[in-house]
Amino acid sequence: MTAANPNQTTDPAALREEITQTRQELAQTVQELAARVDVPARARATARRTAARMREAGGTGTPWLVVAASAAAVALITILIRRRRS
Repeated sequence: MTAANPNQTTDPAALREEITQTRQELAQTVQELAARVDVPARARATARRTAARMREAGGTGTPWLVVAASAAAVALITILIRRRRS
C-alpha cells in the first residue's frame, strides 16, 4: 500500500498539465542522452566547429600551427611507444 502525498492534487486538469510537463521534460532528457551517445554526430559537430574557427582565423598561420602541433604529438607518442617496447 502506498502512502498518500499531501501535496498531490486530485484536480483532473492539473493532473493533465503535470503529465504534459513531465512528458516534455522526459522527451528533452531523452534527446540530450541520445545526443551524448551519438559519437559520430559529435565528431562531425566538433569538426564543423574547428573548421569554422580555422576559417575565422583566416591567413594567420593557424593551420600550420595545428599541423606542427599534430606532428609533434605523433612524434612524442612514437618515442614513448618505442621506449616502452624496449
